[in-house]
Amino acid sequence: MRPLFWCLVLAAAFRLSPPLADGIIASSSGYATIDERTIGQGEMILYGLEDISFSERMPLYPVLMSLLDRHAPAWLAPSAGWLLWLMPLALVLALGRILHSWGCGLLAALLSIPLVGVMIPAQNDMHLFSVGFLLTATLLAWRAQAPSARSGLAVGLAVGLSLLCRSTLFFFPPVLCAYEWAAGEPGTAKRRWKGWALLILTSYLALAPWVRANWMLNGKAFPLEGQRSDAIVIAGAMGFVKSLDVCPRDLAGPPDGTTALPWAVREVSLHPALYLIACARRVVFVASLHPVLFLLGAAGVWLGRRREGCRQTALLAGYLLGMHCMMAIDERYMRPLWPLLSVLASSAVLRVIDPWTSGPPGRPPMGIVWACLAPLLGLGLYAAAEVWSYPRRVRAGSLAGALKAHPESAWLWAESGRRRLKEGDAREAAQYLARSMSLAHHRTITIDHALALLARCGKKPPVIEPLGFDWTTEELLRWDILRTMSFLQRDRLADAAEAFDDFRRRVGAPILRSSDQWISMRGPRIDAPALHDKLILRHFSSELSALPLRQKAAWLMSLDRLLRVPQETWLDLAAELAGNGDPRTALKALSFVDAHSPAAAELRRTLAGSGRREPPISAPRPAKGDRPALAKDKR
Repeated sequence: MRPLFWCLVLAAAFRLSPPLADGIIASSSGYATIDERTIGQGEMILYGLEDISFSERMPLYPVLMSLLDRHAPAWLAPSAGWLLWLMPLALVLALGRILHSWGCGLLAALLSIPLVGVMIPAQNDMHLFSVGFLLTATLLAWRAQAPSARSGLAVGLAVGLSLLCRSTLFFFPPVLCAYEWAAGEPGTAKRRWKGWALLILTSYLALAPWVRANWMLNGKAFPLEGQRSDAIVIAGAMGFVKSLDVCPRDLAGPPDGTTALPWAVREVSLHPALYLIACARRVVFVASLHPVLFLLGAAGVWLGRRREGCRQTALLAGYLLGMHCMMAIDERYMRPLWPLLSVLASSAVLRVIDPWTSGPPGRPPMGIVWACLAPLLGLGLYAAAEVWSYPRRVRAGSLAGALKAHPESAWLWAESGRRRLKEGDAREAAQYLARSMSLAHHRTITIDHALALLARCGKKPPVIEPLGFDWTTEELLRWDILRTMSFLQRDRLADAAEAFDDFRRRVGAPILRSSDQWISMRGPRIDAPALHDKLILRHFSSELSALPLRQKAAWLMSLDRLLRVPQETWLDLAAELAGNGDPRTALKALSFVDAHSPAAAELRRTLAGSGRREPPISAPRPAKGDRPALAKDKR
C-alpha cells in the first residue's frame, strides 16, 4: 500500500502546482486555435492543388488537422481529440511498467495528466510529435530488454512516424547505433550490424514519399522541413536563449533569401564562448521550467543506470534536450520531454520508498503499445500515400475542378475567393468568400471577406469586435490593417492614425524586447524605430499582396500618408509594375523616389522608351453612400 499512498500524495502535489494548473485551465478553456496555414497545407495535399509552401512543414500534422477540422463527421473530431490526449498517458503507463513496475507507470501517468493537458492537439504539432516521441521511448525500452530484429524494426517505425510530424529525431538512429557500438562488448558490431542497418533503414524509409514529392515539385531532394527552423537556428547562433518574437534576420542575421545554416556556423566560429554560454543557459532554462521533475528525473537515471532500458531512455531524453539547446528554445519544444521525465522521476521515488519493487521487470505490456501504434501507423500510411501521389495530382488537377467535385468545402470556396481577389475580381471574390462563411465560420475567412469588400468598395463589410480570448495576435494585426486602410480610403486621417497607432503598439513591444536583449549581449546599438517601421511595412505588404499589383500600389500610396515607405520598396514596386505591363503606374510609384536616384532615373528612361500609356491611377475611393464599415468605426 505504501507505493499507492505515495503515488496519490505526489500526484496531488503536482496536480495542484500553480503553473500546471494554469496550463490546464488555458488548454481546457476552448480558446485554442488551429493555424490556418497548417489547415491550408493539409487541404492542398488532400485536394491535389499546387502549394508554394508545401515544403515548409512535414505533412502528418497538416493532414490530420485538415481531416479532423474540415472532413471528419462532427462526432469523430472530439473522439479523436480525446484519443490523442489519452495516448501519451497510456504510453507513459507502459513505459513505467517496462522500466520499473505498474506502480511506476501509474504514478508517471498521474503526474503527466497536467503536463499532457497543456498539449491539446489543436494548438500545434507538438502533441502529435509527443505521441511519436513517447512511442519511440517505449519501444526503445522494450528493445533494450529484448534485442531482436522485430524490436529494432518497431523502433525504426516509431522514429519514422515521428519524422513525418517533426524532424527532431532525424539524427537519433545513428546516435543510438553509435552508443550501442561504444557501450557494447568487443565483437558487438559484427553481431548487430544487420539490426542497426534495419533500424536506420526503417526510420528513414518513411521519408521516401516526402523526398520524392519535393524532388518532383522543387527539384530538391531534402528530407526535412524547408527553412522552418531558420529563425531559431539564427537566434541560437546569435546567443539568444529563447526564440524571438521578431525575425532574427532583422537584428543582425543573414539577409533575407540566404541560407541560415552556413551563416550560423560562421557566427558560432566567430563567437564560440558566447554560443557555449548560451547553450548552458538554455539547459538551465529548461530545468527551471519544472525543477523538481528535472531533478527527480536525473535521480531516476542515476538509480537505474545498471539497466539498459533506463540508459537508452536517458539517451533519448538527452538527445531531445541537446538538439533543442543547440538553438534558441521555446517552452513548447520541451513538452514531449516532461512525460518521459515523469517516468524516470517516478522510478526514482519508488526505488527510495520501496526498494523491493525494484527487481527485474516483468513482461512488457505490449498490447498498450500496439494499440497506440496502430492509429498512428494508419494515419502515417494515409499521409504518406497522399504525399506520394501529390505531384501527379497537382499536374492533373485544378481548383475549379476540385470545387466542382466538392461544392460543400468551405476551404475551396475561400481559396477560390482569394485567387479571384488576386486576379482583380473583388466582387466575385467577396461572393466566393461569403459562400465559404455560410458553410463554416472561420475567423481567417471573415478577415479575407472584409478585405475583398474593402477592395470592391461596395457593400459594407461585417462589423465585428476583434476582442476576446479566441483572437490570435496575427488576426488582431490583420484587423488593424483593414481598419487603417478603410479610414484612409475615406480620407479620415485622424481615425486612420488611431487605428494605425493600435497596430504600431501591438507590433512594437516584441521589437523593443528583442533589441534590448541584443544590445545587452553584443553592445552595438539597434535602431529600434527603423526596425519597427520595417516590420510594420512587412505586415502591410503581406496583407496587400493578396490584392492585384495595381491596387496594391494605390493602397501603398495611401499608406505613405501615415508611414514613410522606403525608396527601395517603391523601386521594387515600380520594376514589378513595369514588368507587368503597367508603365503609367510604375511612373506614379517612381514619383515617391528621390529624383536624383540613379536607379530611378534608369527605370524612368526605360519606361519612357516603352511608348505605352495606361489610365491614371489613384487611391481607391468608396462609392457615395456605400462605405466599408469596420470595427470601432466612428461615424
